[in-house]
Amino acid sequence: MIPNMGGLSVRIGIFTLFFAISLLANEASLDDLLKKYETSEELYLQTKKESAGHVTVFSRSDLDKMQAYTLNDVLKTLRFFTLQTRRNGMTTLVRSGESQMSSSPVKVYINSHELNSATLGNVLVQYGKMGLYFIDHIEVYQSGNSVTFGNEPGTMLIKLYTKEPSRENSTSIQASVDSLGSTTLQGVDAKKFDDYSYLANIDLRKNNHKNYTTTDSDLSRDGARGQFYFKFSKDSDYDIEVGAAQEKYDIFSGLGMATIDGYAYTQDIYAHLTKYFENNLKVMITTSHENLEVYDKDSMVIPIPTVPFQKQLNTEVSTEVYSALIEKKFIHDNNELFLGAQFKHQKFKIDEYKTDGIDRNVAWGPKDLDIYMIYAENLYNINKNHLISLSAKVDYYENELSKSSTEHILRAGYVALLDEEWKFKLFAMESYLYPTFIQTTYSPNYNINPDLKSSDILLLTAEMIYTKDNTTFGFGVGRNETDNAVVFNISQNKYVNDPEKNSFELLFVNIEHNFDIDNKIKIEYFRQYREAYYSPRFGASIQLFNTVGKFDFYNELIYRSNYTSIDGVDMSEGYDYSLGAIYKLNKQTELKLKAENILDKASKTPMNSVDVSATDRRVLLTMEYTF
Repeated sequence: MIPNMGGLSVRIGIFTLFFAISLLANEASLDDLLKKYETSEELYLQTKKESAGHVTVFSRSDLDKMQAYTLNDVLKTLRFFTLQTRRNGMTTLVRSGESQMSSSPVKVYINSHELNSATLGNVLVQYGKMGLYFIDHIEVYQSGNSVTFGNEPGTMLIKLYTKEPSRENSTSIQASVDSLGSTTLQGVDAKKFDDYSYLANIDLRKNNHKNYTTTDSDLSRDGARGQFYFKFSKDSDYDIEVGAAQEKYDIFSGLGMATIDGYAYTQDIYAHLTKYFENNLKVMITTSHENLEVYDKDSMVIPIPTVPFQKQLNTEVSTEVYSALIEKKFIHDNNELFLGAQFKHQKFKIDEYKTDGIDRNVAWGPKDLDIYMIYAENLYNINKNHLISLSAKVDYYENELSKSSTEHILRAGYVALLDEEWKFKLFAMESYLYPTFIQTTYSPNYNINPDLKSSDILLLTAEMIYTKDNTTFGFGVGRNETDNAVVFNISQNKYVNDPEKNSFELLFVNIEHNFDIDNKIKIEYFRQYREAYYSPRFGASIQLFNTVGKFDFYNELIYRSNYTSIDGVDMSEGYDYSLGAIYKLNKQTELKLKAENILDKASKTPMNSVDVSATDRRVLLTMEYTF
């Protein structure tokens, strides 16, 4: 497809202008380098492990200049993934070439706590709109990560690290409005006193989106969301974390073809305790509860497999998760041994299932699941520049129907600092993906399959990193082979194990140049190679971070290739261009302006004869004040 040359020249002109601004920013005075929000390199060096995988880091400074208000603002920039809108109005990440029906779970952690999503099997649906005002920096691990993170494996792992009270020691509030009528109020209070500290966050928002009109429906995904987070700590002793979120939103396209009314209502709450002992021993205990309520009314029909030709669905489901984990680290000379064990219990409950106002008794799948996990990782430094990692994990699953399975993960890695400029990473991993409740136990719009087996995955990846002066080049390749892949069979209207082996190859290239501590540019390109593509197979991004005097500027262009959806609809390539500016009035006050999807050409998803972008075209105005 040949792009419009007039529009292309305008985009080139825009980026040439801001590139020139970034060069002029080198003249900033030394005082300007002492900015209010410092980068998180010190914290990153404490948390990053080269052996943990292929990592992308968003520092405190990056998140501030990006004006990354929600997790989705970060997710849409990640290589090998595209942010898409679902039929229920929420968003999800889709791996390159795959459809939304593919099984590619992403794991999200706040510090050491995994955000559970046993109800939907997709944590990003519930937490994509999570506010990031209390987050300091983010690490993203792709293409197979270390077993030391615990829990069940996923295709990608995202770690959110909260702000340090000792560095904040203040109260901050932030208020936003946008051109679609959305409003947001966020607050963070953090204090350090003697050996104790706390961090509290509250986030209230009204989310308005672009509405769409079809022949039979007016589609809305407007809603409201609230979240709360609290952490209380004693140095080197314990951390107590409590979080809660509640959201209600219009059901958008719904499950049928002509939705006339409906909503989804979600509630999540969790408590997490980490206890630290001497000699690198740690114990973690977690409990969480999720609840999902859905109401959908259609003027034609909702395709419900259990009771056909229905026009209304009322359903409510919930999940309780309990987890206990113990970890121990042994360090001796050049060797570090990590041992861990975990038990997790998941209980799924169907509180209501009605169609056309009538209670329906359906034989659902297993609702209770116990998981027993043990794992070990050994890191051995051959010398200060060469490290070998070996990992193993055994997971035993047992449900209420006495159906059990034993899964395993094996991983080997090699990290080499070849000299002051060259770095090399190599990983080989044998892993698995276990079916979710929504595939085996309960689904309102397709048949369940309690006989699903785990997918077996073989992953090989390599990455070369070259750093010269202030410029870093990265190049990575990989191959993924999957046996018994869990795929959606349209004719059977359920998930099945694919008898054929699935495989794909991938590559990525990135460049980062730092003009100085406040000004840099990031460029990235990625591509996947597979037989069929149901979402963008390749993409690229450009990010410019600049500071000029009291102003911070950010420019972002995200490109995703054209594709043909699983429904056979040809979709155009996407250009998502956003820019932002921050003006620092004084040490306490900042004014922020951000324009998203300015070209209104971000990658879209076909839905009931309309094409929907996950990112709306809008302008946001924000004010932040620190006491």
